[in-house]
Amino acid sequence: MKNADPDPAVNCVLPAQAMNGESPCWDPREKCLYWVDVPEGMVHRFDPGTGQDIHWRMPTKIGSLALGPPGKMIVALRTGVYRFAHESGSLELLAPPPFNPRQFFLNDGKCDREGRFWVGPMFDPLDPVSAGPRTAPLLYLDPDSWRLRPVIGHVSVSNGLGWSPDARLMYHADTEKKAVFAFDFDPATATLTNERTLAVIPSPDGGPDGGMVDAEGFYWAAIFGGGRLVRLDPEGRIEREVHLPTKYPTMCAFGGEDLQTAFVTSSSKLIRSSGKPLAETDGGIFSFRAPAPGLPTSFASEKYFRTAEAR
Repeated sequence: MKNADPDPAVNCVLPAQAMNGESPCWDPREKCLYWVDVPEGMVHRFDPGTGQDIHWRMPTKIGSLALGPPGKMIVALRTGVYRFAHESGSLELLAPPPFNPRQFFLNDGKCDREGRFWVGPMFDPLDPVSAGPRTAPLLYLDPDSWRLRPVIGHVSVSNGLGWSPDARLMYHADTEKKAVFAFDFDPATATLTNERTLAVIPSPDGGPDGGMVDAEGFYWAAIFGGGRLVRLDPEGRIEREVHLPTKYPTMCAFGGEDLQTAFVTSSSKLIRSSGKPLAETDGGIFSFRAPAPGLPTSFASEKYFRTAEAR
């Protein structure tokens, strides 16, 4: 049963008008939110305290990021997974994609509690569509070998990664299938078992996009094309919805001093392609007070940032 509480006050804290804002990640050390604009190939750093937003341009489309040691991060680009040091601008390839990058790019990515970076594909052909595959596997980047290892096959639009507070459940969404899936997860071996459908959430222009898990074990999904977030209990029931002043939310993340401020990125791409005028808030970043705090940010393993000789 849905919670009867009224929607919280939702504010547009950054009217970025991003083409496709994604991958919000709170850095408690800097008290800032990092995020990306996918087709623009931009990494952004937003300071909610000052309102300042700065950015760095990547050489290709970027799907996601994960924070590492101070000043460093992992970025998933069309051409592979890289480590990026934003102060120096250094960008170094860790692993190429195990599929044709002209047919797919690396989309939603996030670190588990052990610091392993997980990332999945999105079918996005640069060439005329051939008879080749339209799906590719969900992957994780082995921190010891720097190899992208396939875990789940036949993913179309990979999104919604998240882990339960005890790290024994992993969540993953496939937006094209309009579904969120749950798995039993072994944090020691990164093994997934017992796949099941947690929820199917239709949307005319999309479905479940990015996700996050709060400290009470509820899973939040941004419903792309549905103009809202849904909070699912561990059985997949919708506990509440938070409606947003944009039709295309993409992903959410917890931040703030007490991790109870929810930040939501959004997209303006389909509005732009339709020829309709943009509202000031389209492609913006929104925030609201969540009913429960989130989980601390999971940083990328320091093993990714060693030299090749030190592996």
